[in-house]
Formats: sequence, C-alpha cells, structure tokens
Amino acid sequence: MGSLELLFDDKEIWNKQRKIIENTIVIIALMIVANILGAFFFAGYLLTKPMARVIEGVKKIADGDYDNPLEPVAQQDLNTIIDEVNSMAKQIGAKTVQLVQSEEQAYIGQKLAEKAKKSVREFLDNSGQGFLSFGADLLVDYEYSSECEHIFKQTIAKKNISELLYGEDKDGKTLFAKNIYRIFNESNVFRQNLYISLLPSEFSIATQNIQAEYKIVNNRMMLILTDVTLQKKLENEIDSERKKLKFVVTTVRESQDFFEIINDFKQFCEFHLPALLSSDNDMSEELILEELYRQVHTFKGLFGQQGFLELPKMLHDMETKLNNFQKNPNEFHTLLKNDPIANDIFGLKNVTQLLNDDLKIIDEYIGGDFLENQGNVIIGFKQADKLYNQAKQIFNMDDPFEMKEVRQLLSEIISMRQINLKNILRNHMKNAYGLAERLGKKIFKNDVEGDNVFVESTKYVPFFKTLVHVFRNSIDHGIETIDERDEHGKSEIAQL
Repeated sequence: MGSLELLFDDKEIWNKQRKIIENTIVIIALMIVANILGAFFFAGYLLTKPMARVIEGVKKIADGDYDNPLEPVAQQDLNTIIDEVNSMAKQIGAKTVQLVQSEEQAYIGQKLAEKAKKSVREFLDNSGQGFLSFGADLLVDYEYSSECEHIFKQTIAKKNISELLYGEDKDGKTLFAKNIYRIFNESNVFRQNLYISLLPSEFSIATQNIQAEYKIVNNRMMLILTDVTLQKKLENEIDSERKKLKFVVTTVRESQDFFEIINDFKQFCEFHLPALLSSDNDMSEELILEELYRQVHTFKGLFGQQGFLELPKMLHDMETKLNNFQKNPNEFHTLLKNDPIANDIFGLKNVTQLLNDDLKIIDEYIGGDFLENQGNVIIGFKQADKLYNQAKQIFNMDDPFEMKEVRQLLSEIISMRQINLKNILRNHMKNAYGLAERLGKKIFKNDVEGDNVFVESTKYVPFFKTLVHVFRNSIDHGIETIDERDEHGKSEIAQL
C-alpha cells in the first residue's frame, strides 16, 4: 500500500496564523471602536441638548436677563450646574439693581452738587464782593468771584496776590509775603489769628478803596474784598461838611477872635515876614529862624483852634520846612542870599489862596456881609431898643448926669467890648481834648467853674493867644500815651 507524505513549511504556517490573528484583532478593535462611537454619539445626544440650554441661559445672564431661571433637566449632574447658574443670576440681578440705584443716586447727587455749586457761585458773583483764596505760594486759585476781575481789572488765576494788591510798592509786597509765610507756618491757632489781625484791612487799588477780610479755610487763605470807594467818598463828604459847619459855628460864636487872627496873619505875611527875611535885617540867621518858627507855630495853632480847614495844613508844611532849615542852616543861608520873598520860598501865594478858600466857606454859609463888617459892632434889635430907651431916659431927665443911669448905659456899651474868661478857657480845654484824642492820649473832661469874669478884649487877647502853646505843649509833651502811663503804674486818663 502506498503512502502519502505531506510536507509543511513551519514558517509559512506561522505567517498564516499570525495574519489570521491580526485580522481577528483588527475586526475586534473595529467592533470595540464602533461600540464606543455608538455609545459616545448616544451619550452626546443625551447631553448636548441640556448643555445647549445651559449655555443659552448663561448667554442670557451675560445679556442682563436675570429674571428667567433655567428649567431643571433629567441629568442630576447638570441640575447641580443649573442651580448654581440660577443662584448666580439671582445674585447678579440683585447686585445690578443696587448698582443701578447707586448710579442713579450718584447722578442725582452730582446734579445737586453742581446746582448747589452754581447757586453759590451766582450768589458770590452777585454779592458785590471779591472772594478768592491762595496758599503759602501766594498764587490765587482758579476759583474766584467775578467781582475780583472788576477790582483788579484782569483775570487773576495763578497771579501773585501781593503783586495784585500792592502793584509797584516793593516794601508793601515784601512785608505782606513775610506775614503770610508766618501765618501758614504757625501751628498755634491763637498766634495765627494774631498774625492775621495784623494784615492790612484796606488797600488802595487804582482809584478804588478796597476793604479786606481774611480767613483760614482748609489750609488756604480766603480773602474777601469789598469796594468801599463810594462809601469812603460819602464819609469824606459828610466829614467835610461837618468840619465846615463846625468852622462856621466857631467863627460866628468867636467872631472877634476870628477877625483878629486873620488880620494878624495878613500883617505877618505882608510886613513881618518880608522884614525878617530882608537883607537889611540885623538879626542873626539863627534868631530869624527861631522867630519865624515861633510865629508860624502860633498861627498854626490859632487857625486850627478856630476850625480853619486848609490853612493849618499849609502852615504845618511851612513849620516842617523851617525845622529842616534849623537842622541845615547852610541851606537857609543860601536861600536868604537869593531874594527869598521874590522866590516865595515859603509858598505864601499858596497860603493866601488857602486862606481865601477857607473864607469862601464863611461866605457860602452866612453871606459876605459878615466878612465885610469885620471890626464893627453889630447890635441886635433887642439890645438896640434897650440902649435907645436908656439913652432916651438919660437925655429926658432934668439931671442928665444922673450917675445910676449913666453907669447902666456905659455898662451895656462896655459889655460889647468884653469877653468872658470862662468861654476863653473852655475853648482852650475843648481843643486840648481834641488834640489828646488825635495823639492817642486820654484826659479827664473838666468844666471851668467859678464866676463870670469879663475883661477888656483888646487888652488881654495877646495873652489869651499865648495860652494856645500852654495847652498844646501840656498835652503833647506833658502827658504820656496810655501805654506809657500803664508802664509807670499811672491811670490811663490824665488830669490837665
């Protein structure tokens, strides 16, 4: 029996087996992948729709829709996310409402603040006062009232306040800046207020009189400026009228002194002064100066006591010039050699003009007859009737030399030429009070007591004139200022 021999190649068999295994693995892998993809697509189908709703809800929240919460879904995990999203939307909505309300309130507050600021600005602009502020650098802040530009005639933001107030006055600017520096660098409030009180309260800017007030506000100096030009003008006019009226009343009341002073002064200007300055005068220059000074000083006091307005000022200037000549005699010597009268070294022309200006005041108030009748006794109707009746009785009597009636008539006539010592002394006391007040001194206001003593005016007037110096020197040199008296333990009010 024959045999069949099968011969196999092991390598070939192994290759075929490996190929079968590989194909099987590929098929299994494909099946697994297919299952996974199927499961993925199935899960995606189950999750995509709810997630899309979540995403859509988040977009609505982002767009500001906080009032429509997301509906829950079947997936519990997604519901947790949805709950968080809804809670977040609710909180954001509440915060948004608060924010909107805050913004509305802030807007309203801003508008109210702007309105209040505008109202304050309008009030300041229409208050008629200049309000500005500056710091230690003296530069004016941007905010200031419109009146400031009216006062300074320019915009003033970032301008140096000392230059605005003082202009070309270098000393004034330096002192003001120094005081401001001290104020801003003083920590003690009491001292700071003390320094502020020492700042000038009034300025002259162009032709304006400006009143100033100072306040420290938030470490800035507030300056309040008020134009008081019209007020000052009115005050000066009232003061001028008051002085004129006082001058007229004094002149009428003391008319005899009035005319005597004028006549004496005219004699001095026309005769005595030229004689003193004449080259024919044998007096030494020193004695000439002393005599001139004494005469001018006396007339200044007399005219001032009588209430003259302009003439005492001119005589004061002349007195000052004479005082300078006494200190510099060489200058006076040179002037004497160059015809001093012709050159009018004392301004006599101006003195005469000022005297006439003062006399015009009398003429305006009481008429020219008063000045024309100087030196004449003007008798009133009652006194004239009394004199007439007494004279009639005398000349109708059998004995015209009846001494009683004659004495009465003579007494009436003589009384018109006499002056009362009380009135003279009272006038000197009154002027002493005024001088003391001007010099910052105080004296008791006493009255002159005693009998009415009448003396002949022509005989004693020269003596009464010399009393001007007695009273003036007593006040000027004999009585200290209030501070000096206080230092010496004296009463601040002196006794004259």
